[in-house]
Amino acid sequence: GVALNIDAGGAVAINAAVATNDGNFTVRDFAGTGASGAFTVASGGSISTGGGAIDVKASSVTINSAMTLSGAAKFDGGTGLITLGAVGGSGDLTLAGSGGATVASVALASNTVEVSGLTGTLTATGGFTAGVLTGASHVTNLALDGGGTIGNAQTLTNTGTVTLDGVTFTGGLTTTGVGGTVTLSGAVSATNNALDLGAVTLGGAGATRTVADT
Repeated sequence: GVALNIDAGGAVAINAAVATNDGNFTVRDFAGTGASGAFTVASGGSISTGGGAIDVKASSVTINSAMTLSGAAKFDGGTGLITLGAVGGSGDLTLAGSGGATVASVALASNTVEVSGLTGTLTATGGFTAGVLTGASHVTNLALDGGGTIGNAQTLTNTGTVTLDGVTFTGGLTTTGVGGTVTLSGAVSATNNALDLGAVTLGGAGATRTVADT
């Protein structure tokens, strides 16, 4: 494959299919080290790298199309928001920056989602499934609003709010160190592991809320 390196001081927009055939895809500023302007992939655009890596550092990141990862992908939105569509496949995903991130859904059951370098609010509006989720406490607010499964144990110490709706924590869940309100909706469960909850608020008016160690 052939690597594609984009060094741009301004905005970068991908409006059609880009394929590197196992080569890496990288976006930076003119110097090749800092952030470019806003990075956008239109709904008709896509990035396919085969086994190559995706590494984008920009002032904000917006991907309007679904992504199927076959290599590692890192998106650093600087001080801007990271907005991703549905993310699936078989690659690890890293999100970084101080502007937070909103993801339509994540389906990476055998892979790692790394957010240790992300601050602000992390929101998943659809299902969020990761074999390993690392750094979830680094974001101020965490909202997993569409169910899913987290494979490793989570001890959350977020300084802001935590909202969980229908999420299974296979390795267990502890929320006693969360600084703000913890809101649970749907069925929040662990699989033969501990659920250690502090004060919680029950969300989803009129719905059934279930908390279980199955």
